[in-house]
Amino acid sequence: MKQVRLAKAARYPLNSTVVHRSGEVIDVEDKDFDALVELGVVVTEPSEPPVSETVEEPAEPPVEETVSVVQESGYPALPKKTAPVAEWKEYARRNGIKLTGLTKRNEIMGFVTKTVNQSR
Repeated sequence: MKQVRLAKAARYPLNSTVVHRSGEVIDVEDKDFDALVELGVVVTEPSEPPVSETVEEPAEPPVEETVSVVQESGYPALPKKTAPVAEWKEYARRNGIKLTGLTKRNEIMGFVTKTVNQSR
């Protein structure tokens, strides 16, 4: 008998009503092994995943550009130019910059940038 890992759900013993789930390890007889390989339900790769496939979390979280880097003007660093308008609005709100009447992304970015640069 051989132990095999199933690549997809399969009936075993062959032509039975018992269905085994994919990824399950089952004992099969030598004569049935070849039939299961032909059906493509047996994992032919090594049963242990290589070390490189393990997912490791990064040691440190990525640092955002807007992390309180205080400029000469007293304001923190501006959001990236590619940042969504919501981030620019939040930056303005946190720093007391009024955006009354401004609705478009370019208007908001320009006004916030201008305000921060003028106070240098």
